[in-house]
Amino acid sequence: MSQQFKFPPANTSSKSQIRDYLRELIVSAELLPGRRLSENELAQEIGTSRTPVREAIQFLQLEGLIEVRPQSGSYVAPIDMQNLMSSYLVRETLECRLAEEAAKNCTAADAQQLKRIIRRQKECQASNNDKAFFESDEALHICLMQIAGYPKVWDVVHAAKAHLDRVRHLAVRDPVSVARIIGDHERIVDAICANDPGAAAKAMKKHLSNVFHVIDQVKAQNSEFFVG
Repeated sequence: MSQQFKFPPANTSSKSQIRDYLRELIVSAELLPGRRLSENELAQEIGTSRTPVREAIQFLQLEGLIEVRPQSGSYVAPIDMQNLMSSYLVRETLECRLAEEAAKNCTAADAQQLKRIIRRQKECQASNNDKAFFESDEALHICLMQIAGYPKVWDVVHAAKAHLDRVRHLAVRDPVSVARIIGDHERIVDAICANDPGAAAKAMKKHLSNVFHVIDQVKAQNSEFFVG
């Protein structure tokens, strides 16, 4: 392979561990759509046999993250627009409702926690730390669900949004997109801290819908990443 993978975590040997490792590389856009995946080279890189690698690839094929082409091999799948829309609908339905609930429940201590996360996002922006910014983005949405009183909903959202995250990871490499995301987050947090459920849901819906602008932007630069 012309591009080395990031070093896998220690003791990555089981099918589930290899699956999670490859899934993260694909979702985080470290492995871009169209990248060929060699079972032999992956097994050597990870330090395991081909069997768990093959089983992990088969699982990720079912998730739509890897495509297996007969007589050709395995490749990172393109970003499917139908999968993106499904991910978006899950997020919009759940997170707009939970933004309302968070606004009803938000205490002064909750407000301080949300504002700390916003400050952390600005620090990541200033240092151009894409990975840490994405993590702080996730932290904000998790925090909102905790304030709403439904922390387990994050498990549902997280499981559904892999395809959407592929685009989001590409977006955080763009300074303009990062600034837009922070602005959205500030409006959401302001509404929640003001205990205004209607404004919180509206701000969340606008924030989530901005993914379509990001999709258009990424497609204009890399149309080969997408299908459908």
